[in-house]
Amino acid sequence: MKRFLLTSAILLTAIFITGIFTGCSKQINDKMTGDWHFEKVRLYSGIFSFQNITNDYRDFVLSFSSDGTFSQHNTRTGDFKNGSWRIDRNTVTNGENTTTIQTLILSFNDARHGYPDIHIWNDFQVTNRKMTGTEHQNGDVYYFTLRK
Repeated sequence: MKRFLLTSAILLTAIFITGIFTGCSKQINDKMTGDWHFEKVRLYSGIFSFQNITNDYRDFVLSFSSDGTFSQHNTRTGDFKNGSWRIDRNTVTNGENTTTIQTLILSFNDARHGYPDIHIWNDFQVTNRKMTGTEHQNGDVYYFTLRK
């Protein structure tokens, strides 16, 4: 009887934990799905060097699908790039405080150059209507805000 109760408790715990992670993953996929437009893009290239470069991104639309694929469409030129996306989650514990850090990884299928074009957005956050993240490139830091 004790063995049955222990096995049942372990099984129920596993089902509960799986449900939590599946639910979180589904919730993120639901939030990501759709067309996203760049609302604000800021570039920091040094301690006191700040530029608002939003106009450079105004014509781009990122379209995310729940199956982990996405496309980038330049509405001005008509160019399309396709790729895949995923979100990595890392949990950091500092004493009694636990924080989950999300990273968005975008991988374009770049046939012209023969290698994947990968972009990593740190400090990634997504809600039903807003997406934010930072990307480090060649010593510069880009701060992205997108809206559905």
